[in-house]
Amino acid sequence: MIRFIDLTNQIYDDDGKVFAWYNTATDVFMSFDYQQTFDSWEEFEIHYHQAPRGYPLKRFRKLFPW
Repeated sequence: MIRFIDLTNQIYDDDGKVFAWYNTATDVFMSFDYQQTFDSWEEFEIHYHQAPRGYPLKRFRKLFPW
């Protein structure tokens, strides 16, 4: 199962949003094009399309709350 993880104010001390994806089946944070944290959906999409992936983008979009 994939989980959306809100890391805002846990990594940086600013007002920006930061998030990551966690895979509960493998018990690891997911990497896309060597990135694990993202500041926006647009940034995530760029890295998603450059990385090999096993899940469709729409699955992540359904979990994305912002």
